[in-house]
Amino acid sequence: MARLTVTEAAKSLGISRVTMYKHISLGRVSFQLDNNNNKTLDPSEVARLSEIISVKSSKAFANKSEHSFTVNDNNSLQAQVNSLLALLAAKDAVIETKDAVIEAKDAIIEEQKMRLLSIPDMRERPAPANLPATPTPVKSARPLTLRERLLNAAGELLK
Repeated sequence: MARLTVTEAAKSLGISRVTMYKHISLGRVSFQLDNNNNKTLDPSEVARLSEIISVKSSKAFANKSEHSFTVNDNNSLQAQVNSLLALLAAKDAVIETKDAVIEAKDAIIEEQKMRLLSIPDMRERPAPANLPATPTPVKSARPLTLRERLLNAAGELLK
């Protein structure tokens, strides 16, 4: 998500850079320094600040009478419009990010499905013909006991 410079954020909110720096110094909005040590703002922070400014503007507008519109009212309305536009842009950026995450997860799921489908089912495969019918006994490394030798000899005689 692209970060905004202080000037870009101030323009999107319809306020001056000086006012934007005041909001930063009062801690109303957080920032990060970029590679050139310039302050940059996250669009969601700008959107949050626009809500604060919007609430203040709404309260100020409500305190004025209905018939006393001035240039400041137009500026206030323009600031509200700009703050709402910044909020919409921030929300669009969040939605785009979430959509990208969903698409990546869907791709992983499809890849795993294909991998599972490519594994042969071992239950349906016939046994290879070259295997002996009965397994051959494994010769142990220890010497046979007397009992085992007698049983083997008896088995040989019965064959």
